[in-house]
Amino acid sequence: MDDRRHVPPMPILLGLLVVFANGAAAQNPGPDLILRHSLELEETEEHYIGNPLALFVAPDGSLLVSDGFAETVLRYDATGRWTGHLGGRGGGPGEFHHFGGVGFVTEAVAGFLDETGRLELFDPMTGAHHGRVRVDVSADGQSGTISYASSVSLDVDMPGELAEVPAVLEAWGSAPFMLHFTPSRSLMVRETWNRGRGVAPARFRATGTTLNALGRALEAWYAFTPSALGQAYVGEDGSSAVKVLDVGRTRFRIAEGVVPVAWTITEQHGEHLGYRVTRAVGEAADHRVEAWFAPDIPVSFGPALYGGLPGMILALAVNEGVTTYMATEVVLGAVEDDLIRVPEDGEAISSEEYRSYLESIVPQMISSFRDMTRWYTNVECIVGWQDNVLLQCKRVRGDWLR
Repeated sequence: MDDRRHVPPMPILLGLLVVFANGAAAQNPGPDLILRHSLELEETEEHYIGNPLALFVAPDGSLLVSDGFAETVLRYDATGRWTGHLGGRGGGPGEFHHFGGVGFVTEAVAGFLDETGRLELFDPMTGAHHGRVRVDVSADGQSGTISYASSVSLDVDMPGELAEVPAVLEAWGSAPFMLHFTPSRSLMVRETWNRGRGVAPARFRATGTTLNALGRALEAWYAFTPSALGQAYVGEDGSSAVKVLDVGRTRFRIAEGVVPVAWTITEQHGEHLGYRVTRAVGEAADHRVEAWFAPDIPVSFGPALYGGLPGMILALAVNEGVTTYMATEVVLGAVEDDLIRVPEDGEAISSEEYRSYLESIVPQMISSFRDMTRWYTNVECIVGWQDNVLLQCKRVRGDWLR
């Protein structure tokens, strides 16, 4: 049984004759177009044209139609019979992500470009994948948006009843970000995420020993967690920088420069998200940094106010990997004019005032919990209690005053 079907015919214009008629131009501005030939393309239940973007004619007369719906290129012979496809949706070899339909066809090779700058090369006759070439698709080669995943790793000694606390804090400290950039400015914004997803809360009884250990863990977490960073803005050519930090329900705004790092570029190279990357190591004022940057994205930006390298930082490790940022997607292209703005949210304070606040908040918190243990004999603490409450200590129901 023939399972082939035909949706309403899709006419393909193979030839046009332009006719100019004296005196007719005044009545009918522009040339008249006369259709010389049309062709109905065969479609099946599995292979059909959902969003045609462009038509290419191969030297042997076969037709290649780029389809934005399936993110593939459908191949037909000169009679309109479907003979196969080139590529498909995905991020692997020969696959397209945000397919734009731009391409070319020669006797030896067919190339098609997606909107992330990957030019996939195929044999136009067999559909075999020949390789990939990176192409600059941004308006100026230096604009776009990069998505990052972040993580924090805590190396803090915990008593047995608090053994699960570091894992909970690490889960709550990891957040996704988007970095928008142009040749002269960048803005990194934390995205909404499910805090602590997949990690059960840690519960323990509050005692002098457990509260002291909890204080050490919280001090380390507040010092290194990426999730405290709400926004990070770098102004014209790195001349100014602003970051917005969230501590609990309090938001602060700090105007400061980019992180000064003395970089050493190594001879180590690799590939990340299809980009050639080079390893660099550096010394900041009080910590070490390792970065992998992409020279093919020729801007000196990176996550969390780090930069200063001859290419965008796609992977960053701070304090020997205690805090990391890893690019998960790169989309090059023009950025909307009003997308990168100087942050205005939060209470304006200095870096020194912020550090002083962090140094005081954990002792104050632990002190309040310790006061509860003086009033009640049984106080339970929960780390990762609910979506917006990292820590909660409360009297166990049925407990009596001392």
